[in-house]
Amino acid sequence: MGTLRYHATLSMKLFVCLCCCLLSSIKIYPQGTPPLDVLKHVVTAADSFRQYLPVEKAYLHFDKTAYATGDTMWFKAYLFNAADFTYTLKSGLLYLELSRDSNYLVKRICLPMVGGLTWGDIILDEDRFPAGSYTLRAYTNWMRNFGEEYIFSRQFVIAGGNQDRRVHTQLKLLKDHANEIARLQLQWQDGGNKPVSGADLDIKVLQGKKVVYKNQASTATDGKVDIAFETPGKKGGPLVLEAREGKQGETLRIPLLLNRPQNTDLQFMPEGGSWINGQPARIGFKAIGEDGKGVPVHGKIVNSHQEEVATFTAKHLGMGTFNMVPEAGETYTAQLLLPDSSKLTYSLPAVHQSGTQMQVMNIPGKDSVLVLLASSEDIVEKGSGQSYLLIAQSADGIQYAAVVHFGNGSMQIKVAKELFPTGVARFTLLNMNRQPVNERIIFIDRHQHLQIKMTMDKTVYHPRDSIDMQISVTNAVGKPVQGSFSLAVTDDAQVNQQLPGNGNMISYLQLCADLKGYIEDPDYYFFSGDAHAGEALDCLLLTQGWVGYNWEQVFTPPSLLYPAEPGLMVRGTVLNAFNKPVKRTGVMLFSTSPLLLKDTLTDDQGRFVFTDFPPLDTVGFVVQARNRRGKSFNVGVEVDEFKPPVFSALAVPPVLPWNVNSDPTLLEYVKNNSVFRQEVEKIRLGGHALKEVVVNAKKGVAGSKSLNDPGEADLVLDEAVMKEAGKMTLEEVLLQRVKGFHWGFVNKKGLGYLLQNAEVKFVIDGMDVDFFYSETPGFSNINDHGNYLKSQLEYFTAEDIKGIEVMSSAGFSANYKSRYMSVEERMALAQKGQEVTYIEITTRGGHGPLQKKTPGTYVYKPIPFVWPRTFYRPRYIATDVNQPMKDLRATIHWIPDVVTDENGKASVSFYAADQTGTYTAIITGSDMLGGIGYQRQQVAIRKE
Repeated sequence: MGTLRYHATLSMKLFVCLCCCLLSSIKIYPQGTPPLDVLKHVVTAADSFRQYLPVEKAYLHFDKTAYATGDTMWFKAYLFNAADFTYTLKSGLLYLELSRDSNYLVKRICLPMVGGLTWGDIILDEDRFPAGSYTLRAYTNWMRNFGEEYIFSRQFVIAGGNQDRRVHTQLKLLKDHANEIARLQLQWQDGGNKPVSGADLDIKVLQGKKVVYKNQASTATDGKVDIAFETPGKKGGPLVLEAREGKQGETLRIPLLLNRPQNTDLQFMPEGGSWINGQPARIGFKAIGEDGKGVPVHGKIVNSHQEEVATFTAKHLGMGTFNMVPEAGETYTAQLLLPDSSKLTYSLPAVHQSGTQMQVMNIPGKDSVLVLLASSEDIVEKGSGQSYLLIAQSADGIQYAAVVHFGNGSMQIKVAKELFPTGVARFTLLNMNRQPVNERIIFIDRHQHLQIKMTMDKTVYHPRDSIDMQISVTNAVGKPVQGSFSLAVTDDAQVNQQLPGNGNMISYLQLCADLKGYIEDPDYYFFSGDAHAGEALDCLLLTQGWVGYNWEQVFTPPSLLYPAEPGLMVRGTVLNAFNKPVKRTGVMLFSTSPLLLKDTLTDDQGRFVFTDFPPLDTVGFVVQARNRRGKSFNVGVEVDEFKPPVFSALAVPPVLPWNVNSDPTLLEYVKNNSVFRQEVEKIRLGGHALKEVVVNAKKGVAGSKSLNDPGEADLVLDEAVMKEAGKMTLEEVLLQRVKGFHWGFVNKKGLGYLLQNAEVKFVIDGMDVDFFYSETPGFSNINDHGNYLKSQLEYFTAEDIKGIEVMSSAGFSANYKSRYMSVEERMALAQKGQEVTYIEITTRGGHGPLQKKTPGTYVYKPIPFVWPRTFYRPRYIATDVNQPMKDLRATIHWIPDVVTDENGKASVSFYAADQTGTYTAIITGSDMLGGIGYQRQQVAIRKE
């Protein structure tokens, strides 16, 4: 609906603005373009740009804020046109990626979208998803045209697993004369939160690769150990504590968040981007601690004579503003007052002697925004000859446009808020060269969110009671709304829904998705009820960068690298022996499971495309070029494979490991999770748990040319593992599934692969990969061999592999050393006390490192689709109350497809678990026509 309103009213708004904003007649210069023509060109270019590159926004609603190993992550995805929050028709496929804290990919899946909606789940099995910190990203191929900032991302932790230690830390900073000493106390506890005494620890404190502190210590009877070290400067990066229990124990890495006041990052930003002498200015500031979060600060501003001209005090999360009038020829410094009465100084941005400045007054409750424009005297002297363009826009286009000039030095312009939808609005002042000179973003709240109500048939429930919930949805004026919503009900004793930083549909779509960088506690600005939240939001927008195109792109649109995918498409090219496209030739696509056959012709560029596929699960296609007689012939067929993005690590505050200073609700959840899963398994097995079965058969790889007997390896990754890995490269599979496998320096040989500290050698289909490597005389580099190996591992994907066998121990690697190493090489290895690991790789083609494709044929396996499963929910009757089965669910209920009828109504029912306390019900969703909503409510569970 936003698009319709824009096209219907843009011309009216434009001419009203031109006539009513204190404008006199516009002077047209003979040698220049008339300002009004420039304005029209800017408006037309911006409108064309949005049609050329319409933005999509994705949002995912999850059942919980954190997970435990072996749990299932349930989610629903919403995909919108960013302009008006209607469902997008551009993209029909959504990609989800889960990465570990080291930013390497663990899983990638693809979900089909219908009407901008889809839902699914991911089983967090411990082998694939060990305990740790993770990042989930969701994107369409089209969204990749706009950069990483447009990609939906969410951090979460997976707790539990084999990490049976709980660690509590206390950190204090003390002064010792001129030095600062960090005193760190660690308390080691077991899984039952009992102190672990006598644990031998190897402890290091690192700053980057530099060792700041190193020692060995044993925990006391209370499980505690104390260390002290002199803190280094901020330069060199954050500090990390590494603690390993025993020689074989797993190393625990703990970020040390010192938050030293003297290392506060304090930045000052004049409103609009610049300030000029003699004009009242508003300055925003933001103070960030070493942990990446806002810190409260206060201080004063002094001029070059050390005279106080203003004071400043942070209002929320280290942000605030102050007003002052800069003087010509002066420089200004901020003096930050520290808790120990010392001071830190920061230079303010230079004051401009010539230029313009802009302030935007967005007062809550007022129906208009007041734009204050000012200029330096030299611009005033030019009068109407110096024209500028004032543009105000939101996600759905330009809402206000006017030509302005500074005949009187300053002006005030009122812009009605009703011109804008709810969300971030961007005000820009451009010169006649169409270059932005001042910009400011504000948040306009039209109170247009959907109103959602949840009502229960009782005020208090008992364990295992049936809970009936009635849902009612209306729009801002009270009319019923039909829409699609997702509902999660969780146990407050196990799930902390108050964790800051997660955001919900409203705060993410209308704020976070439009701003660059980390937003601390976004829900505060919308749902805290704080009377100062609006003022704090304005400070955030004054000091935070925003996503969006730059003005150069508006006038010179970039080329599109990533086409939209309305659904599954198989596209490619047929080439002849001279690598030239073959036009008007037949191409056939077929699969056996499911049975499917399609054919088409290439175009003049040799391109072909197949579309309109039925719903498919995991599938593979054979694409074959055919001549006029229907025969395959000797040409090359290339299919456009999905090239996954390589994302950079998120710039967010460091996260402590889940078992360090743990949230009590998370510990309760971890304790109950394994018990509950066992109880559920009993139900699925008819009420009886199976006894442990010892399997003695050794796992082998079909078709392997291993020099050992089947299964004679330290680690075997079979075909099931490869099938699950899908599109991952061979290198990615090894990095993720072979513990200790990494890229690094191999003694003096340069870069290569290692398993722990042993050099790795590769054998593919019984062929030594090193046999095919040769140096280029006169051009060799110490890292050439490592790069050669890397190219081999990146060439193959998991789909090309039947299995992998790792031979690291002496017994399993002996045959390989005898076959592939000379006596001299083995003797030299033994003298140096070094080891070597062999990895045997069995491919489907069986051709070793020189794998070839069948001419005229291409086997294409798209990323597998994930189809929704049903959330497990018990059904109790009155006689179930005293059964011994323990119901310890953390997610009490999850339903992704709550659909309201024409009266805006829907009904949901579920059963309470065994534990008393409170549940939190969170519902969010959209009518997919522009309305979005969010609501939460408590449910009380008491004993009878």
